[in-house]
Amino acid sequence: MRSRHVLQILLSGVMGSTLCFSTVQVHGADGAGSGSADQDTENHRSTSASHSNAWAWVGAITPHSATIKAGREDTPPALQVSAQPDFRDSRVFAPVSVVSAGNLNELAAYYLEGLQADTTYYYRWSDRQNAGAFGKFKTMPDGAASFTFGFAACAATGSEHKVFDVIRSHEPDFFIHTGDLHYEDIRANNVDRFYRAYHDVLVGSQRQNVFFRNLAVMYMWDDHDWGPNNSASNAPGRDAALASYRTVVPHFPLALGDDDPDDPVGQAFSAGRVRFIMPDLRSRRTPNRAEDGPDKTMMGFDQRAWFKQELLAARDNYALIVLVSGVPWISPPGGHRDSWASFQYERERISAFMVENEINNAMMIAGDAHMLGADDGSNNTYATVNGVTGPGFPVFHAAALDQRGSRKGGPYSYPTFPGRGHFGLVHIEDDGERIQVTFEGHHFRDGIKLEHTFEVGSGTGVN
Repeated sequence: MRSRHVLQILLSGVMGSTLCFSTVQVHGADGAGSGSADQDTENHRSTSASHSNAWAWVGAITPHSATIKAGREDTPPALQVSAQPDFRDSRVFAPVSVVSAGNLNELAAYYLEGLQADTTYYYRWSDRQNAGAFGKFKTMPDGAASFTFGFAACAATGSEHKVFDVIRSHEPDFFIHTGDLHYEDIRANNVDRFYRAYHDVLVGSQRQNVFFRNLAVMYMWDDHDWGPNNSASNAPGRDAALASYRTVVPHFPLALGDDDPDDPVGQAFSAGRVRFIMPDLRSRRTPNRAEDGPDKTMMGFDQRAWFKQELLAARDNYALIVLVSGVPWISPPGGHRDSWASFQYERERISAFMVENEINNAMMIAGDAHMLGADDGSNNTYATVNGVTGPGFPVFHAAALDQRGSRKGGPYSYPTFPGRGHFGLVHIEDDGERIQVTFEGHHFRDGIKLEHTFEVGSGTGVN
């Protein structure tokens, strides 16, 4: 029989936090049933011809707009879009651009506007009037609203693991992919190599083809989908990686603008009274082995300045901030090299900034570690300013989608569950005054392995 522990913690004395009580439920012993066994994996590449070379990726959703990147062997026509599955009262959107993208064929970008908030939309090619929907998505809520988002990282290239179907079965409003979309470890500055890697995910995998067509996915790379293992700004394929991301991925306005192709692809977006800040931690990154200090950075100095401004604006205008990190934030000195442990100086500066500016309405979701894990914030204590220690925000891990398990970072407040077939769901319950946040760490077959609940009060942002 699996053990079950329920713990209740009062988060007080950390940063004068407005985080209220938290409840954590742990299902099963540490690592037990965590999906590292062979029977939990279906990571073979699909050789099925049951779907065509047509693909679509929905992203960059707002209350009233969405971006779709899509392709097929011939030139993609306009998209027919409707809030009705039978396409009554539909609108037609012509592509704003069409480019040739290697294995992805003719790639069209569609910008859909004039949509209704918090509404499910269906879309299909306009030249296939008798066909059913090719895909669907849901727009973001506007103002105080309750919703659910999923997140996870790390899937073998072209994975056909059942976890992608299971995630969709929970019907999250959107999904955040926190990195390692593929494991090609590209070492060449060749944009076609990156197009081929995207093709293996969006076309080569039947399950992921359906996943990306029917759920808005926001995405930020980590190391294996950026370059070689543990790579930084000196990755051989840097320019090609940046160019292919801009072409293929439906993204929000970029942190430093989209004029300079050398700039990072960090971005921020909103859902109701929640602000998500998703920096690019690879394209400006100093190599991990460099000596730590003021000149070493994971974000890059210009992107870090943007990040701080986003934090201040989110503190004043939103009830909750969700930070997205592709690598473990909580990690001791000498810990895993490809984590914030190798960037202690920058982590301390960011922590001190949050403490000094009373940014106490945050949480973080993180990738790279192939495990489920949670920390209530008690181990997130990297700066003390005027007697206040912080930043003290909770940190949640959910991986691997389809890779062998690993433990990274820590210490964490609660047990970790390494393995594959993992994902996270975050439920936001917002009554307009307080937000209750519940993180669930899921195994695709065994269900919830870890559950953590906390609240933020109305003393923060009021968007």
